[in-house]
Amino acid sequence: MSENEQQPPERKVLPQRSTRGKRLTDLEGIDKQVDDEFWKMEMFAEEEEDQGFEATEELMEEQADIEDSDIDEFSSDEEEEEERAKQLEKKLAKEERETKKRKNVYKDTASKPKKPKSSTPNPKTPKSKPVIDASTVETKRSARASTKKATEAIEEKLKQTQQKTPKKTPKKVYVMPTQEELLEEAKITAEYNKNSLAKLVQIEEDIRKKARETKTKTVDPDEPRIVYYSTEGKQYITFVNMEIPKEINQKMSEAELARFDIPKEEKQLKCAITGLPAKYIDPLTKKPFANVEAFRALRKNKKL
Repeated sequence: MSENEQQPPERKVLPQRSTRGKRLTDLEGIDKQVDDEFWKMEMFAEEEEDQGFEATEELMEEQADIEDSDIDEFSSDEEEEEERAKQLEKKLAKEERETKKRKNVYKDTASKPKKPKSSTPNPKTPKSKPVIDASTVETKRSARASTKKATEAIEEKLKQTQQKTPKKTPKKVYVMPTQEELLEEAKITAEYNKNSLAKLVQIEEDIRKKARETKTKTVDPDEPRIVYYSTEGKQYITFVNMEIPKEINQKMSEAELARFDIPKEEKQLKCAITGLPAKYIDPLTKKPFANVEAFRALRKNKKL
């Protein structure tokens, strides 16, 4: 190993200055002073002596009775008030700390004369308990009276709703009748059945009697008669086994027939070759024909 590697590195020494570390100590002193002022506030002071608290025994007992009676009714209100008070205290403490930090400007503590430290600790100021005011008692009493009125109103509404609701009808209890009661009921039922059966028999008899009276007689097939019937919206009169009256059996004139919409009979065309009923007409000769042979004959005659 070389000599340079064996020797430790040379440590540089700072020059002597009278103001070295002064600013750091001043800042530490400022922070300590701010902390001491913060922790010496009245809100953090311990309660050693309770002086100035004067209240009569009657007022204390009355306050205790009010608190005991209102513990259920005003529990939610008291919790809300305590929560608001805590939030206000926190807000005030925060504002005080911010204002003190703004006021605390850097000052040279060396120029200030140092205060001699006293061996005796500073006496702590006792915090007096708040005196109960009669107005708060009156407000609590009024609040309790208002709550009583509200509860009474609610109970009255409940009573009214209960009165309006229809009462449930009690279920009828079925009692098994005795043997004698069942026999009496059977007699009544038998009498009722007899009467209803007699009515049904009378109705059937009336229907049969009416059918016998209105029954049609047997018709003689050789007996002269006139038959009326209608079908497909047309009415017909038929004279059976008798001559048609002259008033009816007359030929109508053409003028009278013209009043009626009677379709005319179409004349049946006949084949010019065979004499059979014609189904077709030759467009060249304008003659009717019945079949292919007749058609060929018509064309052959046309050529001749």
